[in-house]
Amino acid sequence: PLPIRRATGSVFAMLGGGLGRYPAVSAVRVLRAVRAAMSIDDVLLLGLDLRSPAARIDAAARNATLLTQWHRHALVVANRVAGTDFDPESFTHALRYDAENRRVDEGVACRAARRVSGPSMATFALRPGKVVRTSMQCLYERSMLEPMLRGVGLKVQEWCESADATHALAVVQVRFPDDGQP
Repeated sequence: PLPIRRATGSVFAMLGGGLGRYPAVSAVRVLRAVRAAMSIDDVLLLGLDLRSPAARIDAAARNATLLTQWHRHALVVANRVAGTDFDPESFTHALRYDAENRRVDEGVACRAARRVSGPSMATFALRPGKVVRTSMQCLYERSMLEPMLRGVGLKVQEWCESADATHALAVVQVRFPDDGQP
């Protein structure tokens, strides 16, 4: 929970596709917590990535080497923190679109069968192609976002899309109960 403030005119910000890090139910919980901390004069800035799943997959293919290094780092961290023995070089970047949940899952796929162990866990096997998910991004469009906001007492005051319509900034304010919207 965020602290409830008495000062007004503050800006809350969730940029860089921050809301997309949460599936719908969790995103509503986050928005509800933000709304509880907002006063009537505050605004919430939401940055949204509007690229299609196909455009995201194309961008990932163009940056496969960099993305492989980036997502392998999660295995390096797991080795350091949990004492596992992942071999990061045995993995390559993987991305898939989960249409049912409107979510892009990224991670690293095992290139060959591997066994992984750690001090407080049983050894487990990874078969070739098995993906270790390191991040996910839920895709929220305006038509999905507005009902979520309305449900927690917020509304889009302004919607600003980039010239190429790949990103948007939503300026969100507290919604009055009598604003005429259902």
